[in-house]
Amino acid sequence: MSDGPFAGEPTDTREKIMHATFRALRKHGYAGLSIQRIADEADLSKSSFYHFYDGKDDLLLSFMEFMLGQFGAGFGTRFSDDPLTDLRLHLRLLVAGPADERVSEAVVESVPGGVPADAPIRQGGPLERGPFVEVRAQGVSEPRFRERFTEIDGAFRETLAGIVQRGIDQGRFRAVDTEQVAELLVTIAMGAVFRGETATVDRDVILAELDAYVEHRLLAEGVELE
Repeated sequence: MSDGPFAGEPTDTREKIMHATFRALRKHGYAGLSIQRIADEADLSKSSFYHFYDGKDDLLLSFMEFMLGQFGAGFGTRFSDDPLTDLRLHLRLLVAGPADERVSEAVVESVPGGVPADAPIRQGGPLERGPFVEVRAQGVSEPRFRERFTEIDGAFRETLAGIVQRGIDQGRFRAVDTEQVAELLVTIAMGAVFRGETATVDRDVILAELDAYVEHRLLAEGVELE
């Protein structure tokens, strides 16, 4: 198996630990994860981990931030000056992700100034979201995880709300409550991520229904979905 969604070899010890954490989560899941198993994957001594992290949860919070850079690759970028195109690309990036070559190609072609050659979305391999989902699930009982993921969802929501507001300002979208619309879209997208890692899901069906929502709920009169 590949070393997950990472572009190239780790450049320092911290990044080496992040790669090792990913592999350990993929092999053992959260329940079977331990500092020793991560150390074995990283080929480092267990004691060396405590130079960087206070314990397992501290390490996983750092891992979560690292994975967000992979999971959210490209999110927040303005892909198009047309808010309709921009919204649809963002939703596809959330629901299907760079694992879908159609999404990768559309994002790479749309980002102003181009996407760096070593960006994860250019790698052509699947972006495994399972380890990210494993860590996120700890928010059920761990307040620090819950607080951080609330912030992450808020950032996704803010991006989508901003796109919808641009569409309203340009007359492409009808006047709606942007925060409520964004809340629903993030909820659907995150549900697709979780289901995609825990069940067999037809993402094309989800995206088709999201397009229908955009068409019937958001588009201003006279604007058509291409």
